[in-house]
Amino acid sequence: MLHLNMTDNVKTALGDMRQSDKPSGLFGVDLVACDKWLRRQTDELLTAAGVTAAPLDAYREFERQVGMHYRTKTGYDLAFNIELCLRRWCDWGLDSGMLQTLVCRIHQELSGRRGASQ
Repeated sequence: MLHLNMTDNVKTALGDMRQSDKPSGLFGVDLVACDKWLRRQTDELLTAAGVTAAPLDAYREFERQVGMHYRTKTGYDLAFNIELCLRRWCDWGLDSGMLQTLVCRIHQELSGRRGASQ
C-alpha cells in the first residue's frame, strides 16, 4: 500500500472517530436511506471537481463503503476501517485529496446533526 499523506482535517476526523464510542447518525440506518444521505452530502463536491462518469462510479462505490462502515461500526473500529478504505481507494488511483475531502464532509455533517434518519 502506498503512503498516504493525510490532511490535518482527515487526521482530526479519524481522531474524533477513535475517541468516540457514540454511534454516528448513520448507525443502523437502512442502506437506501444511507446512500441517499451520502449522495446529498457529496454531489456538490464531485460536480464542482468536474468528476466524469467513469471515475464518478468509483467515487460512488467509495461512498457506499464509507457508509457501510458508518452504519455498522463505532470508535476505533470505525476510524480504522475508514482509513483502510481511504488507503485502498487511493492505491486504486482515485484522487487522495478528493477522497479525504469526502470523508471530512461526511464526518462534519454527521458531527453537526443526526444524519440520515432526519
